[in-house]
Amino acid sequence: MQISGEVNDIILKGYELAKGNKDEFVTAEHLLYGITFIERFINALSKLNGSAVNLRKKLDEYISEYIEEGDVEGPIESYSFQQAIIKASEHAVFSSQKSITMEHLISAIYDLENSYASYYLQEEGIEKRDLLYKLCHEENEDDEYMEEGLISEGDEEINMDEENTKNKGTLLKTLTINLNEIVKNDNSDPLIGRKDILERTIQILCRRNKNNPIHVGEPGVGKTAITLGLARLINKGEVPEKLKNAEIFSLDIGAALAGTKYRGDFEERIKKVLNEIQTHENPIVYIDEIHNIVGAGSIDGGSLDTSNLLKPYLVSGKVKFIGATTFDEYKKYFEKDKALTRRFQTIEVKETTVEETIKILNGLKSNYENYHNVKYSDNALKLAVELSNKYINDRFLPDKAIDIIDEAGSYISMNRRDSNEVIVDEKIIEEVISKICHIPKNTVEKDEISSLKELEENLGIPVVLEKDVNMLYYWDKYDKKLSDEGVGIGVYIGTGVGNAIFINGKPLAGKDGVAGELGHIPMIGGTSQCGCGNLGCSECYASGWKLVELKEEYYPDVDMSDLFVKKSNDTVLKNFVDNIACVACAEINILNPDSIIFGGGVINMKGFPKDYLEERLYVHARKPYPAESLEIQYSEDKVDNGVKGAIIFAKTMLEK
Repeated sequence: MQISGEVNDIILKGYELAKGNKDEFVTAEHLLYGITFIERFINALSKLNGSAVNLRKKLDEYISEYIEEGDVEGPIESYSFQQAIIKASEHAVFSSQKSITMEHLISAIYDLENSYASYYLQEEGIEKRDLLYKLCHEENEDDEYMEEGLISEGDEEINMDEENTKNKGTLLKTLTINLNEIVKNDNSDPLIGRKDILERTIQILCRRNKNNPIHVGEPGVGKTAITLGLARLINKGEVPEKLKNAEIFSLDIGAALAGTKYRGDFEERIKKVLNEIQTHENPIVYIDEIHNIVGAGSIDGGSLDTSNLLKPYLVSGKVKFIGATTFDEYKKYFEKDKALTRRFQTIEVKETTVEETIKILNGLKSNYENYHNVKYSDNALKLAVELSNKYINDRFLPDKAIDIIDEAGSYISMNRRDSNEVIVDEKIIEEVISKICHIPKNTVEKDEISSLKELEENLGIPVVLEKDVNMLYYWDKYDKKLSDEGVGIGVYIGTGVGNAIFINGKPLAGKDGVAGELGHIPMIGGTSQCGCGNLGCSECYASGWKLVELKEEYYPDVDMSDLFVKKSNDTVLKNFVDNIACVACAEINILNPDSIIFGGGVINMKGFPKDYLEERLYVHARKPYPAESLEIQYSEDKVDNGVKGAIIFAKTMLEK
């Protein structure tokens, strides 16, 4: 990021003062001192009844009294100095500027907490918005400070009348996209599935009050596709009478931000375009990442303060809104504005299942076939979904699977030698996954068990496939000096539910090596979707990720590490611990074990109520046995437990 000549002069002036005083540090106060010599700043401050001379005097006195002399050759940049420059650069990026200007620097100084520079500015009675407005719009209305599309050269000001007569429709075309027009294109991707969410969206839009849906879901789950699907239904006339002839305008936040010098400009653009949209017959405004204009901001978590602009339109009902955001942003920003939240109806958009995604790809494949001049086999589409779900863990279905088939089509197009149609088969999908995920192709081609069988042949040494949780139990059994005789079980509550079953010192593997999947026992009536694809797995109710959900919903202000210390007696957490006991008892009742070891990150959290867990074990276990005769131990959660267990296991293998 470059700095303007003006900012460079300010920094030099601050350094000169620090060197002249032999100050140990150059601070934000030195920067503001340098600003007080800039003529534009002096004039703007004067018009706001402030005094640059008075401000400079206060800064000089503060620096002389509180900044100690240093023994170094030159001043060191203080934390406040660095923060001011960093924040100024962020303001520049936010406003789409190529260089840091004095306005960005002033805005950054205002935002510095516990800073005397910020305090002295506010002591002058000067609001940040007012000062920035004077700097940007009164004294320097040249090309550098013009708002493209809003103010043209030679115009001192533009008002609504001028905009209505001279620039009618300009803002609407610049800042919005008409989704009804977009979906008229036959090449646009259709909406496959999601019928329930689409119907719920229409139902909310047809309400008399609070008729604004907001789609909440992870990136890539298809929130925008749902709104496009609605636009397609409107075009076909397949909507209720209240939505006939409706137009959906997608508000482009990036375009609204472009060229703005400060947040007031952004708010003004939003207001003008909403006024123009309001004149249409049955308008709907779609705002993707709606948190960006209702309190999130992208600079230090600050608010753009535009939520109040939406409220009059929400109250009037002349404009309906559809929002889209993620779970994190909804809870962190949107939900905190209660007045705004009550005007929107939340619709959760979950990640599609593997089966649903396969159907979506089958519905979309003709568009990608025509574009890339290829044919996708059914097995290739199925494999694209399965492998993307397995190997791409930082993204969500269906988006990541769609990207795979698009990549595969592009790969074929790039490497084809003629114009003949080519079949995209499983081998090509495997090749694409291998390149995207940076993993060996043979890893993608074979499952883990097959790969390990070949690994043993290649290495020439024995290779054994075992569950990590069994390695944990090997160590805990050794550490607790438990006998090999009889039945021992280990229940480890971490991110999920891990389970080890040992009979006479040997792990129970089962036919496929996956025995003891305690976390995937279905809970009667359970509706939560598990990562395995099933509904109602016990892991959905007794695991670390469930505890995180409960914390975010019920205890947002409590630190995770103190959750059980402060809230273990709450009903919500008691029910959670009871769920763990229920899951463990399912196995206790079946196996009648000699001992059970509880471990994992959740069990070892500070304040975890082990006594209550044991109490609930006795409640849920068959009477009078087996709980009364059960030896209960607790594992210490250390990162190398599994490694130490693997060493013990390897030793037993070598001794055979």
